[in-house]
Amino acid sequence: MNCQILATDIFDFAELLISNNIIQDAKSLYDASAKLQCSQNNSEWNYECGSLKFSIDGCIAGSIPQKVNLIDIVFNVSLAGIFQNDLNKVCNPLMDLSFDIELEGYRDLPEKIDVFYASWHLDKNIKSSNYTYIHPEYHLTCGGNKLEEKGVDNFGNSLILPSPRISYPPMDVILGIDFILQNYFPYRQISKLLDDSRYKEIISNTQLWLWRPYYLALSSAWNHNPDKIYDPEFEYFILNPHIQKV
Repeated sequence: MNCQILATDIFDFAELLISNNIIQDAKSLYDASAKLQCSQNNSEWNYECGSLKFSIDGCIAGSIPQKVNLIDIVFNVSLAGIFQNDLNKVCNPLMDLSFDIELEGYRDLPEKIDVFYASWHLDKNIKSSNYTYIHPEYHLTCGGNKLEEKGVDNFGNSLILPSPRISYPPMDVILGIDFILQNYFPYRQISKLLDDSRYKEIISNTQLWLWRPYYLALSSAWNHNPDKIYDPEFEYFILNPHIQKV
């Protein structure tokens, strides 16, 4: 992987989203692609994509409250990393990550429109010794700052506690959008896109450089490969502190 390949993948990914009517405005994807394409460094890279908006008509099964008929999803991500093309080295692919998915649901009543909120946050751990709760290197959390910003009076009788930090592999804009599509969009709406050979290739490319080192590091807790060089800052008990260090 290098900056030019990633730039092409992001550009083609934007084209696929537009042609399949998944998103109306892909400008920040095109801007990220252009930035990477102009990069003079093929190992270190960074980009950001802001205010990527997805809309879903109709009710989502299992939603609370019921009869929420339109969901808007806004995705913001910025990240920086290093490409590691030596497959024997198992290292952290990202140096920095900010990743937020915000959801707004609308219920149209005769006298008003009710608005409901939810959010997901994927965090890369900031090294500190003052943890209150367990902190996997990469963790997915429901809620967080984006939900808190909506105010304390917006959630009726719901009890919203600090959510568990769920150990989760790193995601970029490509895997983040795939996460949104596969978790919120009806399959009939996205099946053609998911079956597209170029879509599959882009997802596979991204998983290779983001997820392969993550899962190799995790699996070393039980199957340490002496042929691999494991970064001590990316060991299994850092990625998932639930795994007992032995």
